[in-house]
Amino acid sequence: MQKKRLSRRDFLRLGGLTTAGVVLAGCGPTTTPTPETIIQTQIVKETEIVTEKEVVKETVEVPVAAATTEPITLTLWHHWGGDREPLLIKACDDFSARNPGVSVELTLIPWERKEETLLTAIAAGNAPDVLHLISTETPVYVMDEVLVPLDDYIATAGIKADELVEVDWQSGIINGKIWALPLNSSGADLMMFTNLKFYEEDGLDPAKPPATWDEMRDFAKKMTKTENGEITRLGVQIGASGWEWLYYIAQNDGQWLSTDSRNVLMDNPQSVEALQYVVDIFDIQGGWEKVTAFLGIARQTEPFIADVVANYCSGQWVNYYILTGNPGLKYGTAVAPKNKGPWTAESYGPQQWTIPTGNKHNDLAFALSLWLSRGDGGCNFLTPQVMPSAWKACNDRNQYALIADFWSTIEAAFATTRATVPTPVFNQFLSIWDEMMQKALLKDSTPAEAVTWATEEMVKTNDEYWAKHSG
Repeated sequence: MQKKRLSRRDFLRLGGLTTAGVVLAGCGPTTTPTPETIIQTQIVKETEIVTEKEVVKETVEVPVAAATTEPITLTLWHHWGGDREPLLIKACDDFSARNPGVSVELTLIPWERKEETLLTAIAAGNAPDVLHLISTETPVYVMDEVLVPLDDYIATAGIKADELVEVDWQSGIINGKIWALPLNSSGADLMMFTNLKFYEEDGLDPAKPPATWDEMRDFAKKMTKTENGEITRLGVQIGASGWEWLYYIAQNDGQWLSTDSRNVLMDNPQSVEALQYVVDIFDIQGGWEKVTAFLGIARQTEPFIADVVANYCSGQWVNYYILTGNPGLKYGTAVAPKNKGPWTAESYGPQQWTIPTGNKHNDLAFALSLWLSRGDGGCNFLTPQVMPSAWKACNDRNQYALIADFWSTIEAAFATTRATVPTPVFNQFLSIWDEMMQKALLKDSTPAEAVTWATEEMVKTNDEYWAKHSG
């Protein structure tokens, strides 16, 4: 199907943008409301999908608990603050409307000491019915045996792996069992954003953004502009924290951890080349201190959105930032560059719904989780945020998918992003990678020395954990 270019009016209309900000309302298909019939064993949902060519009716059956005459309150702990919280409240209100006698009590959990707070509450028997986790956190809760495996629920619901983006499906599987339902997709958490105005000014073809590490080095050199020794335009902006590290290993087709998460494999040539690439991008543009100083000055908003960066490697959420921060910006998108192999990124995983142990209403908790992921509640939660879903059916009827140029890049990124290895010591590794990056970028160590140091620290951390949790 031919996609139309997304006009500014369409962008504002679809995003619900007003002079007061984003209108927080569900943005599902512009068809009649989804009819839904609740009986003791299932929700029968008929969704009408409208495209330019056809109308398709699709029926999905979702098991729920038997109806009860007693009012039930489900508790849900989450981290969706800011503009997203009203969207989640709306989704939960809709669930209650479809399940008479069932209400949902939402609690926003702060990030500070989150893991300690949650594990203490669960151990004390005060767990919520549904818990929102980032997939990198889930292994800790699985190893502490405080989550309910979802395999039987998923089998009863008839959910198949091919309904989801592959990396998001894989993110919920640990030790051969399924522990979570994904909401958003993490398959496009790294993309390339290009400023078309700067390409025109520099006489470059906007249809040919950098696709390899060598081309990134070249574009960093020729698209960075300075005046009196100070950067006025950055040619290439890439991340240099622990969160981005696995992207670069994937782009070089490297490995860092065994599939059973027991053995650290990071001290290898691919890792050294990856860290050297990060250092090169900063050095070409003036070095770590000069680049970060420039980005700091520009950070009243995202520097790319402030129109001072030519090429930006970041996630699909930048489309939303442009929508709300600079909707007139002329930009293009592409999959992220790579050096060797098939991958442009490694997925850290999506946001997930999990069910803690020790509660009475697991059937209803699963029904709520499914409504907030595969169901209209999840789909309509993501659309105003311009976020792709982990569920293909949601994406097929997302209005941005029908008309936005950037959506084809999101789909291409799905196919070139690999799943990460789940590990219960991810947060500890993250701190190690942060320090490794700093050592190399500040010239305290060579990339090879920094990788060797980081690997040794990871081995210590990993071995200590498994020594306590084996057997």
